Amino acid sequence: MAWCRVAVVPALVAAALTGCGVAAAAPVTVSGVFTSFSGPVGQGDVPAVGPDTYTYVNGATVAPQTPIAPIPGMPPGFTQFPEIGNATVTFAAPIGAVDFCQTTGPDEFPHNLVRFTPAPVQDVAAPGIEFLLGTLTLTNGTFWGGRGDHSFGLTVTANGGTLGTHSFSDTLVYVITSNVIDPALAADVFYLSGHPRLGSMRVLESRDGDNTGSVELYGKIGSLTPTRFANPTGGVFLSPDVPQPPTVPEPATLGLVAVAVGAVAVRRRRRLSARPAHW
Repeated sequence: MAWCRVAVVPALVAAALTGCGVAAAAPVTVSGVFTSFSGPVGQGDVPAVGPDTYTYVNGATVAPQTPIAPIPGMPPGFTQFPEIGNATVTFAAPIGAVDFCQTTGPDEFPHNLVRFTPAPVQDVAAPGIEFLLGTLTLTNGTFWGGRGDHSFGLTVTANGGTLGTHSFSDTLVYVITSNVIDPALAADVFYLSGHPRLGSMRVLESRDGDNTGSVELYGKIGSLTPTRFANPTGGVFLSPDVPQPPTVPEPATLGLVAVAVGAVAVRRRRRLSARPAHW
């Protein structure tokens, strides 16, 4: 009789929990896709870069569509060339990775990459429980820096069965930094513009080490909410901060800015002729 009690009680407890509305863990399937690319591109004989310059996104050439605004206070066209401008590409079919690069004449510079790899199917006990959404892989190659940020539309969806289907859409912003001596400051920056509290992912230049790495993205279901980046690998490291918008130079400093821009153009021409790791 005692043996029967031991066998029956767990069944009664399970039945009671089910009656109280406590459901078993639900398997959650995640998908993630990039929907668009936007930012500065170049096409043509670009001053300070080189002749026959082209921008490629997933193997297709992308030409400038709209002008880039000059630095505030500078004469129109001072730092801008018609061969360089902004472009937006909406992908006909959402994709899991975006490969983008530039060429100059016969030279094809190192490619850049953003990729989202969904996490395997996993059991999630209840809404609000954190779980792995997937992994972002990032490569810091050579691209158009100094004329504004690039961005990628990203949509992540989690199908949780009894927990429902939820998604979030955000913009993965890519900030190209100056090639300063400090590797940490020279590393390019990626962050989700709608979730700056997550901080940023930073990718080293190839001259400073591995220029490719990955980072895990976690979230919770209810509505789908990203919660943190974690476990960086390779040349990726994390920062609690995101880049701040550039400040407008004071009138007294505009002359210094003009001199600096000219110096950068000359330095860039020399660096590109030596096949730089990044721009």
